[in-house]
Amino acid sequence: MMNFEEALTITDTLVFEKTGKHLNDAQRAVIQGTWYCQKYHEIALEYRCTPEYLKQDVGPKLWKLLSDELGEKVTKKNFRTVIERRTLEEEGERGSTGAGEQGEQGKQGSRGVRGGQGHRETTGGGKTHPSSTVNISPCRLGGSNGCVSVLWQN
Repeated sequence: MMNFEEALTITDTLVFEKTGKHLNDAQRAVIQGTWYCQKYHEIALEYRCTPEYLKQDVGPKLWKLLSDELGEKVTKKNFRTVIERRTLEEEGERGSTGAGEQGEQGKQGSRGVRGGQGHRETTGGGKTHPSSTVNISPCRLGGSNGCVSVLWQN
């Protein structure tokens, strides 16, 4: 499973490709807080700004920018899933060229798609599709603000 630093690097690259600028501190705070399932008011406490600034200015602009760059709607609620899925898709495309495809599928078949969880099946058309496997990743334990992110594997 992807870690936060990988997600931050990917996001920074996407923003740089679109704007020619790297993520600023407020955008980084929103990405980090989103990754760890924090609410805007929790991010604001750590970043020392108002929740409204993050929720009504930084967040919407960041999600719009990422949505435009990725060609699909990105929100605070689906950011992690989109980034992880896109990374898996890119890894699959790199591993599915010619003879390397069989070797890559063989590796995935023996260890599963994500550290031994799930498997991939191939349809008659040669396309790889996910099985009915779900990764459930708790962002935080306990408390009323705890959340669980569910990732359907691709």
